[in-house]
Amino acid sequence: MFLHRFNELAENHEEIIKFKDAYKARNAELEAENKQLKADNKRLFSGNPKISAHDMTSLNVFFKEVASFYETRFNHCVVLILMLRLEV
Repeated sequence: MFLHRFNELAENHEEIIKFKDAYKARNAELEAENKQLKADNKRLFSGNPKISAHDMTSLNVFFKEVASFYETRFNHCVVLILMLRLEV
């Protein structure tokens, strides 16, 4: 009976060691992931965003096209309003 209980305790001890090793391995993975995420956050959200000259040029062209589009629409609306006033 004593030997049976000793073997049972030894098996439990081995299971606890396996669980502890798995916990430590997962903890190491999570720490590495956390470190990477902190580095990403620091890079993405610190200081002024870095925009390349090419991207800046593309944005300027886009904004000029949008402004031109809405200016044209505005002018059409003004003309229509003037035409409607003349009809009344």
